[in-house]
Amino acid sequence: MNVIGISNEPTATIQNFIQDQGITFPILHDNAGVYSQYNIPGGQSPYPRDFILDRNGIVQMAKTEYDPGTMIALIERLLDDSTVNTNDDALLPDRVFLFPNVPNPFNPATVLRFYLPSSNTVNLEIIDLLGRTVATLYDQRILSAGQHRLQWNGKNGTGQSLPSGVYFVRLTAGDETAQSKVILMR
Repeated sequence: MNVIGISNEPTATIQNFIQDQGITFPILHDNAGVYSQYNIPGGQSPYPRDFILDRNGIVQMAKTEYDPGTMIALIERLLDDSTVNTNDDALLPDRVFLFPNVPNPFNPATVLRFYLPSSNTVNLEIIDLLGRTVATLYDQRILSAGQHRLQWNGKNGTGQSLPSGVYFVRLTAGDETAQSKVILMR
């Protein structure tokens, strides 16, 4: 497994960060400014800026804020020799996992992806900021183990277009629940 970080910070800052955090993999300097293109002036970017991909190229983490605890734990898990073998599914989570939707923000539709470690009964709902279910995409549907994906068109349960805003995707499979934020822009 190869791990490489990318940062647009000055080289000296990168070196200090590597030393302070005890990082053993290289962090490359992004001198082309690609990283900064995703920052919106005057505020935080709504697009993930910190990514971790596994050896199969599957995004295991995409966040807009720096979260060193999660990042280091995930990298250590991915680098752990006991999790690496010839089985392509070796690096998949051992729990229910809801991937970030793509695109986000979205209009008119976005793709929702999730992973189930075993066959299970699934509920997949869209929740508004007041905690109300505005759309039910799966209701007690039995799904097999593995990765699943579906497209959500930004409509409620009666087929009406929802207004622009922040919504939450809530995935419940057995006793496990995962949730992520989606932004609909009309």
